[in-house]
Order: sequence, then C-alpha cells, then structure tokens
Amino acid sequence: MGKLKKKHVQALQNTSQRAAIQKSINLVLALKDLTHNQIVYKATTDTVELIDDIIPEDDDKDLEVQTRNNSSIHIQVWLKEGIEKFV
Repeated sequence: MGKLKKKHVQALQNTSQRAAIQKSINLVLALKDLTHNQIVYKATTDTVELIDDIIPEDDDKDLEVQTRNNSSIHIQVWLKEGIEKFV
C-alpha cells in the first residue's frame, strides 16, 4: 500500500489462475476496505488452454502433449471518480 501512495498509482490489473483466484478476490476486497471504499473494481473470468509436456518414464517412448482448460480471473481496480490518490 505504501508504494501505491508514493507512486500515485491510479489503476491496477491482476490476472490469476486456479488457487490464486480466491486470493485475488480477497486482495481486492481487502483493498476496498483499506481505502475506505475509494476504489471501483471489475472482474471478468476466462478459460485458458494450457499445454503440458508429458515425459514418459520409458526413454524409448515419445514425448506426449496434453491440453487442458484452466479458469482465470482478470480484476481491474481503479480510483473512484474525483479521487486523486489512494488514501
């Protein structure tokens, strides 16, 4: 929070996946409390495709590739209109 005050940051964006999604939501809600409700936030969700390389235990077998879907969240946070900096 101290760095935000010193640099006069007016907007933040956070993107998280998997277990970090809940942590990101909690962070934004804590930031809202810390700033006495001086922020606005917008959250959008997405599904991203991940590609895993599967290395076989048998060296004679070829490397396999596996794709899977993963949830992600994008949270944008900015100051309410008329607020010049985070308090």
